[in-house]
Amino acid sequence: MKLRICIAFICFNFFIFACDNSDNDGDNIISNITFSFSGIVEQPAPDGVVKIINLYGQKYSYNWKYIVGGDTLRSTLFQPEIKNIDKAGDFKIWLSVDEGNSIRDTNFVVQVPGSSAILSFDNIEFSIDENQNSIKAFSAVESKFYTESEIKSNIDKIDLILTYDGSNTRLRFVNSKEYGYSDGSVKNSIIINSPSGTPLSVEEIKNMKNDEVISRLALEHDYGSFKLSDIPNHIVYFETQEKQKGVILLKSFLNNKIYADIKLCKYPIED
Repeated sequence: MKLRICIAFICFNFFIFACDNSDNDGDNIISNITFSFSGIVEQPAPDGVVKIINLYGQKYSYNWKYIVGGDTLRSTLFQPEIKNIDKAGDFKIWLSVDEGNSIRDTNFVVQVPGSSAILSFDNIEFSIDENQNSIKAFSAVESKFYTESEIKSNIDKIDLILTYDGSNTRLRFVNSKEYGYSDGSVKNSIIINSPSGTPLSVEEIKNMKNDEVISRLALEHDYGSFKLSDIPNHIVYFETQEKQKGVILLKSFLNNKIYADIKLCKYPIED
């Protein structure tokens, strides 16, 4: 028996009927204009590809605009191919058409299937000592790590702070509010330091390439902690106030430093 594999292409069609009112020798001239574009999703996110099919005509000039990976890109091609779309869902495209004597603007949305990209931070050295220049905190929005001396001046950006109680060798990642700040700028992240069960395995985290699995996790804040003896391969889950979900894999402990990998959803998870 032969197995036939079919690839389904997702298309969109977009039509605009516009009226242009202009004066010509005192007469009111109305011209009916039809924009017609089709698109094919040739590959799903996070390595998405959309091919635009332009049925309007090659005699005009086109200026396409779209956002890929946070960067605003442009094309003047008649039928551009948009690559590296790393977010599933609505993909918005803006267009200006120069017809010679007028410029017409429009925009439309393509539904891109698949999953969205993640950000990976490897071999991060979190310190448990009291050195002011040791890494203790992380900001998801900034994709940046902060030392002990930088926490106070950046508290409005910080999502996670590592704390250590040397008297009983317990560790916790806490949010800004738990760390002791209470003004309106603090982040109230959800953090699970001591997860029950194994929502994700170590191998799943190591091999994670997109947000398909982690985006589905239902996270509820706990007040648990973990011990140094729980390392290697202890897992901490979190969700920022901006709805970015992430996971921390604590791999090893050496010379007062915890070596960790972090996988973070690049985009907020929509409800």
